Amino acid sequence: MKKIICILMAAVTFAFGAERNAPERYRISYPRYIPAYSSFEISLITSNNYPDADTLVIYIVPDSKVSLNKIELRSLFARKMLKYTPVNLAGADYQAYKTVLDLSDSSFTPGVFFQLLFGLKSESARNSVVKIMGVYKESGEIVGRINPRAATDTENDFINTKLNFYKPQQNAGSALQFTGNSQLEISDLNTDAKDLLVDFWFKETGGTEKIFTAGSTVNPDLSYSLSTNSFQMLSVSKNNQLIEDFNSLFLSNKNWYHISVNFSLTDNLVSFYCNGMFIGKTNLPAFTKPEDLTFRFGNKDTKNNFSLDLLRMINLGNTVDVAFANRNYLDFIADSSSVIYQMAFDDDGSLNVRNDFINVQALNLQYVRSNAPIFARAPELNISVHGDSYDLRWSGGDYRQQFW
Repeated sequence: MKKIICILMAAVTFAFGAERNAPERYRISYPRYIPAYSSFEISLITSNNYPDADTLVIYIVPDSKVSLNKIELRSLFARKMLKYTPVNLAGADYQAYKTVLDLSDSSFTPGVFFQLLFGLKSESARNSVVKIMGVYKESGEIVGRINPRAATDTENDFINTKLNFYKPQQNAGSALQFTGNSQLEISDLNTDAKDLLVDFWFKETGGTEKIFTAGSTVNPDLSYSLSTNSFQMLSVSKNNQLIEDFNSLFLSNKNWYHISVNFSLTDNLVSFYCNGMFIGKTNLPAFTKPEDLTFRFGNKDTKNNFSLDLLRMINLGNTVDVAFANRNYLDFIADSSSVIYQMAFDDDGSLNVRNDFINVQALNLQYVRSNAPIFARAPELNISVHGDSYDLRWSGGDYRQQFW
């Protein structure tokens, strides 16, 4: 439980920045990549900062192309579905919904964080906005608001979430589905890389304890791992202990997230990124070699419910930004970096590979159709001028791909 409390506190603290001293504290999180016509979740983490308040009224206003399916309360002491009703709300352009939380419940002890999880579904490929507002009341009178920037007019009370939807392409091909005791392990990587980047797309599909673990054949007690908990928060651990100063992130169920883990053998550091955002770093023992490292996805002894797509091992000669720029494409283009090994999971061949360059072992994995945000790269138009004439040539790109 102490680990979960630390993760929730880290999540909220990371959200505030300059607003850290505001009396109201909250964090709103939602996916960056949402497939059109699919389900997604919005997470609101906050606490009761008004000891005299007896209710917290939450309003949510999806636009006309987004439907609300659930509101769930999660805390250290309770987990339950909340009832909500349609209401007319001033300043709302679309149908608003309301749920009321009884703050006399011990789950809402002042200063203790809790999570509200909103389940929604896109009914269109059009980008959308979902608005959320929370007001604390005592005997029916407003005593505070969740949004620290709220003014007296209703419109500024809203927390706006700007949602971007994409159309999945055939280019995404297939993904690996982990269930039960599934596991994928990679070792014996033969490379002289000084910066080794492990890069992949991940989608939670129903609860996972450990997503990714890196270990060492030289030091069996050494491990680095990415995990999620009952609040769907992503955390970073070293030797099963949370690293210091990490930025915990919420992962919406059934949505894709891009994970990058950089093993710098020159700086003796391991750095973690999600969707291009730095989430934490920790030390790597000196004199570690690429062939000493092992990488495992899932765990045959724990709960696994997730999908994996476009896994890369990269010899990183640039900054890590080059990986972020290539994350949505099958082909990797960079001047000073190169792909050591890539698995797109688009063929039905064996996942078990052993050669002079790599050792890959798979257990209880399935291929499923992927809707990851992997797109066709647009071609480049090159123009050459020759006196009074010019030459037009297309290069690169992928002409074969279509939308589903």
